[in-house]
Amino acid sequence: GASMGSNILVKYLCDTDSQGSEKTPIQAAVSISNPFNLYELMNREMNWPFNLSYFRNMFEDRFVQWFKRRLRKFSHLFHADPDNVGYDLDEWLETDNIEDFCEFAAEKVFKYESFEQYLQLGSCGNYIDTLSTPCLFVNALDDPVVPKSIIPHEKLKRNKFANVLYTESGGHIAFLDKSMRCWFMPVAKAFLETCLEKDSNCTAKDESSS
Repeated sequence: GASMGSNILVKYLCDTDSQGSEKTPIQAAVSISNPFNLYELMNREMNWPFNLSYFRNMFEDRFVQWFKRRLRKFSHLFHADPDNVGYDLDEWLETDNIEDFCEFAAEKVFKYESFEQYLQLGSCGNYIDTLSTPCLFVNALDDPVVPKSIIPHEKLKRNKFANVLYTESGGHIAFLDKSMRCWFMPVAKAFLETCLEKDSNCTAKDESSS
């Protein structure tokens, strides 16, 4: 998983690992540029340079349009939920405001009381202690979106299933080598293949920086 996707993935693993009898079938995972603490991330002072602000606004617009397409495609599943009977989905399809979409997703899709509650309870960093599925965490210390102060370093260090790779550079989901190719995919592939090998040990700590 990458960025928000990695937060959702790790939160799922932590939830299912803590339940014991409903152990996840996932045997290993890789988390790239995980935000860990959504509430702190959303409420921190964002000092975006002009060029990054432009890309952030472009990303938010693309996210809203993507969300609309998914709502239209799977509207029958949305209305099949008893909690959503009689709900006017068109209201959300008419808005281009990302804050409105976040509130909608938190309340109607993820079933939280509010978007703020989702930020607080939906952050995987709160549950790292319960993780018992081998996971490789790759985060760049120069990430402009996820500052290193947000990463739960001590929790990750305590958990033997959390394999951490910090890099001095790499930005947010970039990790480009000198030939401008993304290098984390081969690393992720190697980690997963190692974990799936018979009698492999993916709990050994391997915290490094490059």
